[in-house]
Amino acid sequence: MALRGHNFFLTMTTTTHDFTLLARAGLYQTFVAEYLGVSRVTVNAWVKGTRTPSKHLDGAVTALLAKVQRDLASGALPGPKARTGRARRKFLQAWASKP
Repeated sequence: MALRGHNFFLTMTTTTHDFTLLARAGLYQTFVAEYLGVSRVTVNAWVKGTRTPSKHLDGAVTALLAKVQRDLASGALPGPKARTGRARRKFLQAWASKP
């Protein structure tokens, strides 16, 4: 069954990257793709485990996961149901701009 749209969460774990962190944070594949400068299709392939991030993106993916893990632990990322729609997008854009 094909998923339509882009509002579904990242859920899989690969051997090197735990994408379940992103799902727990409520980060959509589209947002992650924009953040990393790749397509949502690419992120979806990572999530499914059919591809892994290229060597030049591996550091950015690792940094993003570390940031998500840190901010989930501190409460800076409240999870998938805390905000919706435009408020969610605005919040995530502000979050992404912080170190």
